[in-house]
Amino acid sequence: MGSIAPLKRADFDFRISLLLAGAYLVLSVLAFVLGRDLLHASVSAFAHAAFLSGPIGFLLALASTPDSWTMSMLAYYLIGTLLLAPCLVFGCHRSVRVRGASAAMGILVWLATGLFAGAASLAFAA
Repeated sequence: MGSIAPLKRADFDFRISLLLAGAYLVLSVLAFVLGRDLLHASVSAFAHAAFLSGPIGFLLALASTPDSWTMSMLAYYLIGTLLLAPCLVFGCHRSVRVRGASAAMGILVWLATGLFAGAASLAFAA
C-alpha cells in the first residue's frame, strides 16, 4: 500500500477557488433577496429554481416556509454549503484525479441538496 502524499499549498489554485466562493456568496444573497418575488411570480418556476440552486435552494425555500421552519432551512443551507466546500477547494487541485473525484462528489452533493430544497419549497408553496 502506498502512502498518501501530503497536500501542499502549491497544489491548489486559490484564485479560482476564491472566485467560485465569491460567486456562491453572491448567488446566496440573490436567492435570499429575490425568493419571495419569484414565489409570487410562479410556484413551478420557484420549485425549479430551488432544485437547480442546490444548497442555495434552501434560502429560496425560506420564502415559502412558515417562520417555525426558518432555523431548520438555515441549518440545511449551512450543512449543504459545508458539504460542498471541500469539493470546491479540491476542484481547484492540479491533479486530474483529485479534480475529477471532487467534481463528481460536488455534482452529487449539489443534486441531492437541490432535491431536498425543491421538496421543501414545494411542501409549503402550494
